[in-house]
Amino acid sequence: MGYPFTLDDVAYLRAPEGEAAAAEVDRLPLTPASHLADVTTARSLFGARAGALVETVLLRRKASAKVPWSDWLFTADALQQATPWPVAVSRAARLAGRDVHDVTCSVGVDVAAAAEVARRVVGSDIDPVRLAMARGNVPSAAFVRADALHPATRDTVVLADPARRDASGRRRWRPADFTPPLDALAAAYTGRDLSVKCAPGVDPADVPWADEIELVSLDGAVREACLWTGTLATAHRRATVLRSDGSSWTLTDASDDTCPVTPIDAWIIDPDGAVVRAGLVRHYAARHGLSQLDEHIAYLTGPVPPPGIRAFQVLEHGKYTEKSLRAALSRLSVGRAEILVRGLDIDPNALRPRLKLRGPEEASVILTRIGRTPTAIICRASRS
Repeated sequence: MGYPFTLDDVAYLRAPEGEAAAAEVDRLPLTPASHLADVTTARSLFGARAGALVETVLLRRKASAKVPWSDWLFTADALQQATPWPVAVSRAARLAGRDVHDVTCSVGVDVAAAAEVARRVVGSDIDPVRLAMARGNVPSAAFVRADALHPATRDTVVLADPARRDASGRRRWRPADFTPPLDALAAAYTGRDLSVKCAPGVDPADVPWADEIELVSLDGAVREACLWTGTLATAHRRATVLRSDGSSWTLTDASDDTCPVTPIDAWIIDPDGAVVRAGLVRHYAARHGLSQLDEHIAYLTGPVPPPGIRAFQVLEHGKYTEKSLRAALSRLSVGRAEILVRGLDIDPNALRPRLKLRGPEEASVILTRIGRTPTAIICRASRS
């Protein structure tokens, strides 16, 4: 749950006295081993303010992995849901020159990104504490308290990041799993250009009002789906692949998807998760001169891997049986193996000890289905 910040806490933390106190608390290690002693020290120095100060310092330390500011205020829930800065900047680029209203602004991460490129930006939220934090975090933007389902502006692009409810471990997210619900947001802003961040597991069939669905990954991990409507949509399906070093590329369903199915070549390529979830595996293959192993499996193959990705150089392959794989790995002196499975009902963690791996070599083992044949591909992982 995290510390329950109040408006009084926010005012204190923004005042010179609170900023100085936070700097003092930031000198404490606040590690799991020292936490109790450090909290005792903070209480002796700052009394009832210690809880807000300790939580602020801890959240700022965690936030350094997501955003570039060291002086922002967060709540625990707001930080957990906050958009990583490279993802926020990528989305904001499509809002350049527009008037933008972030109707679920929380503590202001997406507002800050939009403010760098948009003509004007306003943020609103129903939570007064988060709104107060946002005002201090992004002083260049305007903020108002408002319910996202009751439009407070006209003629603006609407940006929304609904909170995710507990989906009980389901991979598929439904519109009702969000607060506010996705369908209610779409209905509230009918006819407006809309950008809605949601979970990457959303099914396109559940959001027929979305003109474009963009899947976004950062450093190889799929972070979100973004639903675009109106003039903001420039494709039906898009994959955007971002790296923390600032590099990026994108792929849409407008690209050529001519892709043959061929036998295993010198390399196996596992496309970025954004490409797979966007249903653009064939388009990615066509762009890079690759082919599919099976038209229903996302693994690709080719003589040369695309630049800048982790690919797998094929050492040997054949029909999979546990006995034949164990023998092959023994012959290659493989003592450590990464096991990747797609299209087969095999638990890598249960299989690994049965392989009785011994030896100085490392390998990646891809277990997949080609047609109806279970296939094992022994590889050496490499980054091109």
